[in-house]
Amino acid sequence: MNASLTEPASGYPPDFPPDWREQLKRLPKAELHLHLEGSIAQEDLRALALRHGDAATARRAQSCYTYQDFSGFLQAFKTVSRLLATPEDYAFILRRLAESLRAQGVVYAELILSVGVAHWKGMDWPTIWQALENERRRITGEYGLRLAWIFDAVRQFGFEPAGRVLAEALTCRQHGPVVAFGIGGDEAAIEARVFAPLYNEAAKAGLHRTIHAGESRGPESVWEAIQELKPERIGHGIGSVQDDALMDKLAHQNIWLEVCPSSNLRTGVVPSLAGHPIRRLWEKRVPLTLASDDPAMFETTLLHELALLPGLGFSWNDLLRLLDNSFAASFLPEVEKERFRLRLAQALKSPGAAVKTL
Repeated sequence: MNASLTEPASGYPPDFPPDWREQLKRLPKAELHLHLEGSIAQEDLRALALRHGDAATARRAQSCYTYQDFSGFLQAFKTVSRLLATPEDYAFILRRLAESLRAQGVVYAELILSVGVAHWKGMDWPTIWQALENERRRITGEYGLRLAWIFDAVRQFGFEPAGRVLAEALTCRQHGPVVAFGIGGDEAAIEARVFAPLYNEAAKAGLHRTIHAGESRGPESVWEAIQELKPERIGHGIGSVQDDALMDKLAHQNIWLEVCPSSNLRTGVVPSLAGHPIRRLWEKRVPLTLASDDPAMFETTLLHELALLPGLGFSWNDLLRLLDNSFAASFLPEVEKERFRLRLAQALKSPGAAVKTL
């Protein structure tokens, strides 16, 4: 584990139960910012490389996850994505991710699919989609883990490729739980306003919308996103901390930020855990949900992200509120959000749980 990501050894607030890590693991939770392609563990990366006769990549699997800055991470993501060459590869990594989520007590996840990268590789998306959907159904049947999809375009690829991703989302949602359209990638490459027609089309068609913004850039990136695209959630959004008016806007309009501390550390957009803005955002009542982003590439999990927060002054009840937020911020129908939130509240009242209010 990267030293900068190690949780503090002491200093937890006094309201934490003695077995708080185990309780966090047991409690139901959701994850809403999780890239499928960024979840491939090193051993699985080696297996994929060997499956496709790429011995060189198998030997240097660890170095694929070594980078110094955000542009280096994007290059690493591209390298890893190249090894997903068949529909069976996608089904394999989905199964492995589901096993990890289940072990952490995750009961619902919205998985980001880089459809734009699959197009860039020249792959036949319908066959990939069918393999993923077949595996998703098996996982739900076996584990009870509910999964939904966010179809993600790549900002630096431009408007037309993003339009193709939206078209795939509108087609595929007829056959599976595609809940949202989003755009990731290099937020400095193209202005968000370029994609406004696509976001308008998605909204009219009833798709939820999210976008990566305020990750490697400042508040101006988030301002442009919310003014031009009107997303319901912002991937990262930590640059918002530099602008009090923006934080007030996010709180007033209930626009959620999907905050991923380890990701920000590993890509170099935040210099240290102590300097991460999540506490300031929380104090300003900006709607937040916590996520792992690309867990394998950042050597983290959702449970680890939660365990980092006590060292930043988060109380036990703060962590419980974040678990509740993970359902409240989801793109589930309201009645289903409430069912999951009730499930969490009931788990807190079960024998052995610390009795707290959300």
